Amino acid sequence: LVSLVQFAELDGVLANEGQFTVFAPTNDAFLALIAALESEFGAEATAALLSDKAFVTDVLLYHVTDGRRFSNSVFNRNNAKAVEMLNGGYIWANPDLTITDGSALTGDAGIAAANISASNGVIHVIDAVMVP
Repeated sequence: LVSLVQFAELDGVLANEGQFTVFAPTNDAFLALIAALESEFGAEATAALLSDKAFVTDVLLYHVTDGRRFSNSVFNRNNAKAVEMLNGGYIWANPDLTITDGSALTGDAGIAAANISASNGVIHVIDAVMVP
């Protein structure tokens, strides 16, 4: 995740003033996404896609929302809740504590660790990379 943030030159975005909530995929989640992309599009197309800075930036910003949102403000126990992300897209936080993205390529993301405080927000570790 850190190397992708540096590649997309987004390290300054989260260093700006303000509070953010980051849904941070695990390393295994990135490996699963690469395998899914290769299965769907082939290795060459996947390599080209992952070297496209605009694509990587869009995916990474799809994992960040404004504000410091702990799990009790992200998830509603009765209904799915739409959350606007920094790329302008939406994710859906489900009552079963999973997150649905805009792609059929990946399944729902589960929370691996929640409510990790950071100086400028909160981090929730997830087990899938969300694709807008």
